[in-house]
Amino acid sequence: MSISADTTIRIPNVCLSLWQYFVISMRVTFIAYPVMWILLIPLAVGVLSWYSLFNGSISLTQLWSNGAGMLHILLMLYVPILPCLTWYGVRKQYKAHHFLSTGASYQLTHDLLIIDTDTMHTELAWPTIQTARRIGSWLILFASANVGHFIDTKQIVDPGNAESIYALLRTKQIVLK
Repeated sequence: MSISADTTIRIPNVCLSLWQYFVISMRVTFIAYPVMWILLIPLAVGVLSWYSLFNGSISLTQLWSNGAGMLHILLMLYVPILPCLTWYGVRKQYKAHHFLSTGASYQLTHDLLIIDTDTMHTELAWPTIQTARRIGSWLILFASANVGHFIDTKQIVDPGNAESIYALLRTKQIVLK
């Protein structure tokens, strides 16, 4: 599929809930930085320690007297702390970017990515977009490692479709992961 120079792909009112943003952010993080999976090892050990404690297979005094008891207790504290800190960080990012929750409208033309919100109008030339990542029905256009524009491909207005966006990205030589 080829894109003509006068074609405009419109995606109105793209809005993410905090939960959607959290899930997509975690997926992108764990895909982009596989070493982050290592954080789940102490979390798993902590969960197993809690399970053993509540299951009755070990008591707190036995856990404490065990040689690695202090480590297990620290890892048990890690279980509620890691998700809380992660949620807090993602929530803070979400709240800092007003257009994620209130919505942004996108127009993709042969030359520009145009973003309209209730408070701003931005036009980005395609060389600004470095990579794109597809997560389910979402397409994230990355202008840098930390700045991404979220597009819901289910909301594309006719006559455009997701394939027309992917074709446009290919013509602009933007890597789609």
